[in-house]
Amino acid sequence: VLFTKTSLLLAFGSGIVYFLGIMNMPTMVLFAGIAGLIFFVYCMFNRDEERLLSLFIHICLLFGIFILLYSFFGIQSEGYTLAKYSVVHLYIGFIIPGILGIFTFYSWIFKKTHPFINIGASFGTLFGIIVLFSLLSPTYTSLCIDAIRNFFFFSYGDSFINEMMMWEPLRAWASYNYALILTIIGICVCLYRFKQTHKIEIMSALIWGVIILYSTIMHVRYEYYVGVVIAVFSGVALSYIYDRLV
Repeated sequence: VLFTKTSLLLAFGSGIVYFLGIMNMPTMVLFAGIAGLIFFVYCMFNRDEERLLSLFIHICLLFGIFILLYSFFGIQSEGYTLAKYSVVHLYIGFIIPGILGIFTFYSWIFKKTHPFINIGASFGTLFGIIVLFSLLSPTYTSLCIDAIRNFFFFSYGDSFINEMMMWEPLRAWASYNYALILTIIGICVCLYRFKQTHKIEIMSALIWGVIILYSTIMHVRYEYYVGVVIAVFSGVALSYIYDRLV
C-alpha cells in the first residue's frame, strides 16, 4: 500500500506545521534538510522501490502544502537569503522532492543490480548536481555554503552573540544532568536495533537526534530543540534497562 488516508493526513499536517515553523523562525529550514538526508540515507539501505515511492509521495505532499502556503503568505523579503522570508525557501521546497524523485527512480532501475551500483549512482548524481549548481549559480552556491556554516560552524567570536556560544558541559549538565547519560545509552541502543532491523523509524530518529544534538553543542541557541531529543532517547534507554531488569 503506497498510502492510506491516515498517512496522507499526517503528511498534509506536516506541511502545515513546517510552514508555521518557518514563519516562526526561518532556521526551521534545518528540518527540511534533515528530511532530505533521511530519505537519501534510507535509499542506501533499502531497495524496496514501492516503499521508497510511498515515502516520495508523502514528501511531495508535505512540501506541496508548504509551497502553496508559503507562496501566498510567506514571501516578505527581497533578495536570496535563508535568514529571512525570501523566495529561497520556496526553491528548497521544489529542489528537495525533485532530487529525492531521482533517487526513487534509481531504486527501480537498479533493483536487480549490485547495491553498490545504486549507491554509486546516487552519490554521483548528488555530486553532479552540486557541481552543476555551483557552475550555473555561484551566488546560490555561496548562499548554501554560508547557511551550512552558520548552522553548524559559526563561531561565537565572529558575532559575540550569547546564543551563538557553544553548549558548555557545565550548562548542559545543569539543564539535563543524568538525562545526558541516558541519551547516549539510548542512541547506542537505537544504533544496535537499526543494525538488526534497518527500520526507517529508527534511522530517522538517529539522524534527527544526532544533528540536533550536534547543532546544540555548537550553538546554545538550539537548546530548546535538544530537549525533545533528550526526552526521546532517554525514554529509549529507560525502556531498554527496564526490559533487562524485569
